[in-house]
Amino acid sequence: MTAMGMVREFCANLTLDGGCMGIPVQSLAAPPGKAVAHPLGKCLIAERKRCSYFERCILPLADWRRPEEKKGAQQGRLKARATYHRLHRISVPELEEPRVCPDCGALLAKRARYCEICSKDRRKKNARAWWRKKGKNGGPDSIVNEKRDFASP
Repeated sequence: MTAMGMVREFCANLTLDGGCMGIPVQSLAAPPGKAVAHPLGKCLIAERKRCSYFERCILPLADWRRPEEKKGAQQGRLKARATYHRLHRISVPELEEPRVCPDCGALLAKRARYCEICSKDRRKKNARAWWRKKGKNGGPDSIVNEKRDFASP
């Protein structure tokens, strides 16, 4: 699928003759009857120009998967979005390279070094190593083995 294919499938501004009604994204939240439109002769995507309506309303649909559609449809939309971003030199860090867990390869949340499962496993492993090092009675450096005189300050 191409960006124009996404426009044909999802764009509410597209007219039957291939033109654009020109309703901006900001006026979609306006009360009924207050929407301001600037009709265009031809769709901006067809002219290979940037379109704010397309970027804000249609490109996010690339992530959306309908249960009744063919398997490759979502992949086609993702490729169309990547092509659009490349064409207009739009940098979207979260879409470029997904971060993965170095241990298991699962996708990472923002600011996480490891996925939830691996971080729990590492925490347990480090705690076990700490307790092993500390020893049964607190180890050689523990407060339990120090002889203190609690009477003196």
